[in-house]
Amino acid sequence: MTETPRRSRRLAILLLAILTASAALLRCVELSNGLPQASDPDAAIVNAAIELDRDPGDPRARRMPSIYPLLLARALDALPGRLVVQAPEGATLDEHLAAASNPELVARWLIALISLLAIPATYLLARRFLTPMWSLYAVGLIAFSLLHLTHSRVAKPHGPLTSLLVITVVSAMWVARRGTLGSFVAMALGAALTVGCLHSGAAVLPAVFVASLFAWRRAGRAKLAKLALAPVAVLASIWAFYPFLLEGNLWAGRKFRADTFDWSGLPKLVKGLLGADPMLALLLVLGLAFVTPRVFRKWGSLASDRAADLCVVLAFVVPYTLAISAYYWSWPRFVLPLLPCFAVLAAFGTKRSGEVLGNLLPAGVLRRAAPVVVALAAVALPAYAATRWAWLHTLPNSAELAADWVRENARPRRDVVALSPLLYLPLLSDPRGLREIPRYAHAPLQRYQSQVRGMDFGDDVFRLRSLIIQRKLGEPQRYERALMARMIRERSARFAVVWLPAGDPEADPYFIREALADLGGELVFSTVPYRASHFEWGFDDDVWMLSFEALLVALRSERIGPAIEIHRLP
Repeated sequence: MTETPRRSRRLAILLLAILTASAALLRCVELSNGLPQASDPDAAIVNAAIELDRDPGDPRARRMPSIYPLLLARALDALPGRLVVQAPEGATLDEHLAAASNPELVARWLIALISLLAIPATYLLARRFLTPMWSLYAVGLIAFSLLHLTHSRVAKPHGPLTSLLVITVVSAMWVARRGTLGSFVAMALGAALTVGCLHSGAAVLPAVFVASLFAWRRAGRAKLAKLALAPVAVLASIWAFYPFLLEGNLWAGRKFRADTFDWSGLPKLVKGLLGADPMLALLLVLGLAFVTPRVFRKWGSLASDRAADLCVVLAFVVPYTLAISAYYWSWPRFVLPLLPCFAVLAAFGTKRSGEVLGNLLPAGVLRRAAPVVVALAAVALPAYAATRWAWLHTLPNSAELAADWVRENARPRRDVVALSPLLYLPLLSDPRGLREIPRYAHAPLQRYQSQVRGMDFGDDVFRLRSLIIQRKLGEPQRYERALMARMIRERSARFAVVWLPAGDPEADPYFIREALADLGGELVFSTVPYRASHFEWGFDDDVWMLSFEALLVALRSERIGPAIEIHRLP
């Protein structure tokens, strides 16, 4: 190897390390923001890990929630120390809040670190098709992807799934090219972990199958034992991480019926990607426009290794994209596993766009610099949005500001403070306030207080009363104006704290504000972190109405959290 290739390789490694470190900073800064007063949606990973963390003698131990497979929950349980901790008697409020946050905070750290593996894995994927510098550009698109960033900071499995899936696809490409024992072991382990992470991890299995076919065709490179590694590993993963299968619950509550595949998932996915990463979506379209005719034109002349790589990637991308586009219950987070492949296509689209633009310019420096200029211009907005989103997490959120006001103006253990349903403040509640919140609606702080009943919290306790309506699961729940006024009167509330969804004046919390006006309430505190822009574009059909709200939230918010008002009642 000459000195120049060595230098280029060292530079690529250095730049990859810088991008990975930048992505780590964005994903890990102030992960405690929002805790313990709010839990991440569908916090099944944490709940399952808590059950695993219980002492074997606890009669509640080993009762597993079955929303997600248990790989991440078991990983949480395997970490050193106890997941559920308790502050000592006489501890300060901050110590109690830290103890209540511990399970979710540890889970967020684990999710963020595993999600971070998608950064170097994207580079390995891109290097199959692009030069080192353009592969680094694909890495940058993932590092600054707002969609990937936001889902890497919450205790949900979609960020780790993305990392494990792209690692498995890269391993499958290695199998298709070389068929060595090491490549088969890597692919089998990746497939097992991907399936154990989430149900949709099964989307990697077609790529595993196609890679095995290519290896089988290479004479003498694939033996029966090697081909059996992946199926055996996947079956072992299902046995270890899907205990609910033994209960006959095949899909763990997932709604897989023929009538749920009506192609209504497609607009949700398009709107989700455009709303968070519009530049990535634009570059993706350009990449598809440039690469599709090129592949059809040159397919017969592609080198066998390049054809194998492309077939393996398409075996994952095409079926998965069709499945989530057709599925009614698809959500924007389902796009995450596709982001590394999208980033590679987007990088190619950026490169070709820059070259086309350069051809329109006079020969010389401007022409050669055009691709670089286009690339920097395209990544500037995502980089700024991601950086600002991470910076917002270093500021006190709206719930913390509201709690500070309550601590300064309400009398502990005397004044009743009514709270909007599902709004929680970082304040300790008296026992009656805890009893009024159904267990299914407990945030980490309520869960912690329920576990340490009988502990004396001193003067840090407030008479918090949730306005949530007790109901059975599946029953309709509507917060009408007159009902809210009656509930507030019955609780003899001195203050009422209301959260207001941005841009949705028909939402239930607005009925609470109207009820407070009827009762003569006086607005004494207000924080509005984000004002909805109502910037929309689309067709007449509401299903295809597009907006860039997720990006605008990152660019325009003053802090994290919903708009909150506090009213004083006579």
